[in-house]
Amino acid sequence: MSVDIKIGFVDSPRELALASTEEREALSARLNQALQQDSGVLELDDTSGRHYIVRTGRIAWVEVGEENPRQVGFIGR
Repeated sequence: MSVDIKIGFVDSPRELALASTEEREALSARLNQALQQDSGVLELDDTSGRHYIVRTGRIAWVEVGEENPRQVGFIGR
């Protein structure tokens, strides 16, 4: 199962969205540790094999959630 990650940046309307195969608890611990350092970097890999390096001083917010399968169709009453 993959974990969805969205990262918002200071002074930017755009966000970085990716999916990671890293365990949610381990990922959250790494994010917390990285965000406590203003001068560090956060390195993440996504499920497509891309590698991201983000300066932690520019991060405004982070959203971490489990991947939810999209439901298609109609809901009957």
